[in-house]
Amino acid sequence: MSKGLFVLTCQDARIRRVVERYFDSLDSEPIRNILAGASMAILTPDTREAVLRGLRLALNHHGVEVVEIIDHTDCLAYGKIDGDEFAFHNERILEAAKILQQAFPVAVRGRLIDTQSGRIRTLLAVNRGFYKEQE
Repeated sequence: MSKGLFVLTCQDARIRRVVERYFDSLDSEPIRNILAGASMAILTPDTREAVLRGLRLALNHHGVEVVEIIDHTDCLAYGKIDGDEFAFHNERILEAAKILQQAFPVAVRGRLIDTQSGRIRTLLAVNRGFYKEQE
């Protein structure tokens, strides 16, 4: 499952242990990229190139086929979210997935960590342009 996996997570220390437990549950070690806001790093031109450069290397040298973007609630990079945080992050990750898939032939999964409970929720899966909401 995790073979060829590139994971982009936020740098927030509050989610570090949850992310580490998640990585421990995988059957192989993913390529990690840690930037403030996770999906925001792809959506922001100033940091997008850093993500794309890292992903390009991972694709060319590590057999990456899947990108996973892990956002979290109460993200300081995004600031206060009015309304449903799940829906907000779902939309941001979908936008980020479209950018990644314009650049590379990768599948993209999105997850959201509830900062208070530590629960990881799957938001979406996009397989080379195919978008499907998950439970």
